Formats: sequence, structure tokens, C-alpha cells
Amino acid sequence: MSVTRQNQLTTIAHKSYQLWKSLAIGTEVFTPSALCSCFAHKNDEGRSNGTSDERFLEYMQSLPMLDEAAVTFSLLGSLLYNEPAEKYIAHLVRNDPFADIPFAHQSAAVQTGLDILRGWHGRALKDPRHAVAQLEHEWSQLFAQTGTEKAPLYRSHYVKGVRAADGSMTDTVQEFYLLHGLATRLGRQKPFDHLGPMLQFLAYLAALEAQALGEWDFKQVDILRDEEFRFLREQINPWIGSWHHAVCATGGSGFYKGISYLCVGAITTFSDRF
Repeated sequence: MSVTRQNQLTTIAHKSYQLWKSLAIGTEVFTPSALCSCFAHKNDEGRSNGTSDERFLEYMQSLPMLDEAAVTFSLLGSLLYNEPAEKYIAHLVRNDPFADIPFAHQSAAVQTGLDILRGWHGRALKDPRHAVAQLEHEWSQLFAQTGTEKAPLYRSHYVKGVRAADGSMTDTVQEFYLLHGLATRLGRQKPFDHLGPMLQFLAYLAALEAQALGEWDFKQVDILRDEEFRFLREQINPWIGSWHHAVCATGGSGFYKGISYLCVGAITTFSDRF
């Protein structure tokens, strides 16, 4: 990649990062301060002994990516977890966050998703009220826990074919949350293996890894990377493709179809680190 193109991508990522951050903060499922930990890194301290120059460089090059991934996963999780509210959707239409994405913007799936969402945004600008009503209807048809939803958002449906909100399938997810004291912050109305909180948990881990990097705590970085790898491998990657296909099989405005492409592209890109 040319230096000019790399600079262009860096500028795009920074602009979209600031916008996505403003939309994501305050929408976290777990805690409002989870993302804030990655926005003020302590880079003025010396690194610990025993870290090779090569590994040190590798770590520090990851810092901007982790911030961008945290913001991206947080907003995507919120858009899936929360029913579309009129004021928030109107805010999305005014600010157009889908001009680009902070993380994984070179992913083919992400670019497909952005193309779909740009089309949705153009139509929403012409009739914002209709866009809100349409999204409310689509969210209910696709994701609401009615027993007839077309694209359930929880892992147990795709891995075991069940619609239960508790049991062994959700317990394994809950164990990850409990390690960080997060389980009690999740409302009972949705199962623990719901994709929205899962994406926000990835955001939480990425933010913690970024914080550890900023504090030169490379041992903690390794611990968090291992946890991210296991969470993706065990809890998300086995079924995210099936969920994506279920969303794409429906019609409608294209908003959630575009979001599902962004999710697949961002998850794949984050998984490729390992």
C-alpha cells in the first residue's frame, strides 16, 4: 500500500472514530466507564524490562487499532441490543456514521455493509419518520424474543437450536462476564449469549488491552489477548455466519443487513490478529 493511501485511510479512520465514539459512549450494556478506560493512556512511563524491541513495537502498533475496535464493537452491539428509538435513529440520520467505520475498513464485508447503509441513509434523509417506523418493525421481526423472530441474536439458537434464555449454553458466556464482575449489570430481559452484549464485551476487552498497553503492562496484555481469542473461538465465531445469513435472507430497509455485514467484517478482522 502506498504511503499516500495509508495516510488517507488513517485520516478516514480518525474522523469516523471520533463520530462513532460520540455515538457509542453512554450506550454500553455493562458499564458507562468501560470504554472510557481506553481514551487516556499512560504513555509517559518506561516499559518493563524483558520485553524485546520487536515485541514492544508490535504491541504499540496495536494501540490505535484497539481503540478503534472498542468503539466499533460497542456501537454495533448497542444497535443490535437496543430497540430503535426515534431520537437515536434521528441522531444517526443527521450524523451519518456509515460514511466509514473506525475499524476494519479494508474488509470486503465491511465495505459491502457500508454501501448498503449509505443507501439506507440516503432514503432515511428523505423521510426520517418512515425510516424510524420501518426500523422499529424490522427489529421486532428479526430480533424480538417472540419465538417467531427471523434472525435470533443469541448463540444457543444456532449452536443447539433452542430459544431458552438460560441453561448451559448461556452459562459458558456468563462465566466470561463474571470474571470481570459484569454479569449483574446485564438485564434479565435478554439472555447472556445475546450478540449485542457479546460485541460490547469484546469492546470491553479491547479497551482493557489498550489500557494495559498504555500502562506498559505486557503480562496483562497477553492475558487479555488469550481471553479475546477464547471468547471469539468459543462464543461468537461458530455461529456468526449463520446469523448473518438469516439477516440477509430478509427484505426491508437494508439497515440490519448492512449492520450484519459490518459485524462479520469487524469480527473476522479482529479474529485475524490471533
